[in-house]
Amino acid sequence: MSLDSYYLDLSHLEPAERAQRNFDAPDALDHAMLLEHLEALRRRETVLRPVYDFAQHTRLSRREPVAVSETVVVEGLFALYWKPIRELLDFKVFIT
Repeated sequence: MSLDSYYLDLSHLEPAERAQRNFDAPDALDHAMLLEHLEALRRRETVLRPVYDFAQHTRLSRREPVAVSETVVVEGLFALYWKPIRELLDFKVFIT
């Protein structure tokens, strides 16, 4: 699960304003949706991960299915930032 899929949809903003956003901040990500998806995977439910368009800073209408697996890797700059997500993970690795 790449955090890159969970950037907030900025389609409600003008393109110039979208480009000015700080994408290297935790509030640029929809961590509530990520948590919801991780909880669903833990319940052994398939989730539909958003697809983000980095050129337009918007989410595409299509979603990618993420099937249930024994192991789920959550990767990204802020993967361990939010306490509810940290607490959901069984094993954590931080690499600098």
